[in-house]
Amino acid sequence: MQRYRKLLIALAVIAVFWAIVRSKQAHPTPFEKAVSQYVELTTPANATTTKPAVTRKPFRGIAEWSIETRMSLAEYQDWLADQVGSDYETISKDDSEITLQRTVLGDTIQIQITRDSKGNSLRVRLTVIPG
Repeated sequence: MQRYRKLLIALAVIAVFWAIVRSKQAHPTPFEKAVSQYVELTTPANATTTKPAVTRKPFRGIAEWSIETRMSLAEYQDWLADQVGSDYETISKDDSEITLQRTVLGDTIQIQITRDSKGNSLRVRLTVIPG
């Protein structure tokens, strides 16, 4: 009987631990939800992406990911302009990089896209600075 009780207690502890871990994974933060939306916004239909690396700092959130696409950076810039319309201001644009910025409810949202050194993918860096 004692062994049976210990086994039940052990199973209960494991179940509680599993439920805690599961609940933390099931509820992304608002920033993680926003990152998912920006990955979708910046990814053409014929492209694939890496999982975003998310970094939270005291006064900003940063996410970085890669987009594998056959588009040149110029083609991608044109495609992206159609996606974001006039919602974003182009801060800088040249042959290797484009940086867009927008302010929403006092928060500054910046999207920087660069072509990797091999020319095979685009690197996207999303920075959100609360206002």
